[in-house]
Amino acid sequence: MTASQALSQLSYGPGKDAEPDICRPERQGPRKPGLWGVPGDVSLGRASGPLRSGTGGGQHRAVAVLRFAVVSTADYVADVLGSFCEQLEDGTGLRIEPKLLDGFADLPGAFERGECELSWAPPMVAVELDDAELAVPLVTIERRAGGYHAALFSKTTSKLEKVDDIRSARVAWASKDSVSGYLAPRQHLASLGVDLARAFATERFCGTHEGVARAVLEGEADVGATFVALEPSRRQIEHAPWLDAGATAKDIRVLLLIGPIPADVLVVSRRVPNSTRDRVARALLALRPDREGPARQLFHAERFEPVRPGHFALLRTLAKSSADRTAGR
Repeated sequence: MTASQALSQLSYGPGKDAEPDICRPERQGPRKPGLWGVPGDVSLGRASGPLRSGTGGGQHRAVAVLRFAVVSTADYVADVLGSFCEQLEDGTGLRIEPKLLDGFADLPGAFERGECELSWAPPMVAVELDDAELAVPLVTIERRAGGYHAALFSKTTSKLEKVDDIRSARVAWASKDSVSGYLAPRQHLASLGVDLARAFATERFCGTHEGVARAVLEGEADVGATFVALEPSRRQIEHAPWLDAGATAKDIRVLLLIGPIPADVLVVSRRVPNSTRDRVARALLALRPDREGPARQLFHAERFEPVRPGHFALLRTLAKSSADRTAGR
């Protein structure tokens, strides 16, 4: 698939282990009904002993807990991630602890050092972890029917009113492996004939989408690249990082929408035995996120789905195209 073919797929507009391996102490009281697609009194089993070696996915090591990593600098995330881990414990019978990271660049090292076993990952981060044989996709995060799009945005007080105006602007990107916050917007701009090597006054990488929003809102950048969620019926923006930063729809001008983009995924370390991976995946697939629940707050997830074959094909093409342009090929 060529880069142009990959772009055509985006629409533009304004061996198993014999037993479970990780255990946690039983909680007092009944499990909360209604969150999982299994009856509240169904036990998924308990097991004693550490993680055991198994087939497939690298060298498995003995651990007493699964640590679930999320990258965010938002103040509310620590408590919400803790609640999500508790829900996942209820669905799996495994001990799962939260772990916060400052940037997606920290994820490969965290997996390599054995500091986390599970994580939320944007598509290109998941590709990097997969290619490095550190972690594999477990489930995709499915959002509203409107899907997630990449967006280029500025403040309404800015002189930038359309895409052509961003030449010589100060641009804030999320990270080089972010589809919505870097790869897709740059690929689209290149398809419009923009010389990416000379187009901008400055370029900065903020590390997170929250950082991109802050950079634009605080005047450190003229335009930012991030994701937005669209309300499915009216196709209006339902969620965006600038809303989390305290801005309103009247404060922001969207210059370009690109998408929908491939879904984010939850990944699992290759060191985790297959039986444990399956156990976590089954619980996630059965989870029914409620409107105010932690899965909705963390991932804006309507549900989790199996990873479809070829989910990363488009992303690998975009990444290769970006690398080829950087190398001058």
